[in-house]
Amino acid sequence: MELVLREIKTVHNGQINITIPDIIKTERVEVIVIPYNSPEKEITGNVDFDNFFGISDVGTKRIDSYLNETRNEWEREVFD
Repeated sequence: MELVLREIKTVHNGQINITIPDIIKTERVEVIVIPYNSPEKEITGNVDFDNFFGISDVGTKRIDSYLNETRNEWEREVFD
């Protein structure tokens, strides 16, 4: 298993300092620098479905048909 070190660092005069923990025992590492943007708001898991109203053009009949078919798959008789 590869170990990964992720840290958010503050840049001072165009430089950062990274201390490699002892658990990472290697002579070479790959460093990837990605600009960090603070998340504007915390994700709560609550979804406002009104934001998605009207996006799909599938139609309720097709959706209901699919859901009924999927549900009916579980209502089959099982034989030994």
